[in-house]
Amino acid sequence: ELSQPVGPSQVQLVDPGVNSVKVKLPELLASNTSRCECAGIRIEYSEAVNGVATAWTPATGSCASLGWAERMCELTGLAESTEYTGRVRIECADGQVTSWTEPLVTTRTISPIATVSGALAIAASRRLASSSAVA
Repeated sequence: ELSQPVGPSQVQLVDPGVNSVKVKLPELLASNTSRCECAGIRIEYSEAVNGVATAWTPATGSCASLGWAERMCELTGLAESTEYTGRVRIECADGQVTSWTEPLVTTRTISPIATVSGALAIAASRRLASSSAVA
């Protein structure tokens, strides 16, 4: 009997943004794939509470159609200041699938930085008005 394909050992969530995080896959994506034709990469993500996934969601965007040679994509549309985890598996055209990777760590999206551009613009325009009145 031929053995099943073996998927990646890990997936990492890196470079968090305010509403995004990058997914990094290992160089050795799968092994024992000789019987696995037209293999595809399936990535899912979940909010994490105390490090535990709450509900898995299929990845969208560049992570939904990741090519076999690619090792990085970006999950977008995430909530700010929220903890996320991810998992990945290989799916073959004939229905064979590898086990899901176990999420190793979680990553938190970034809180947006408060801006005071309106107050700065008002102060700058007041300075310009007072300097042109002197001239």
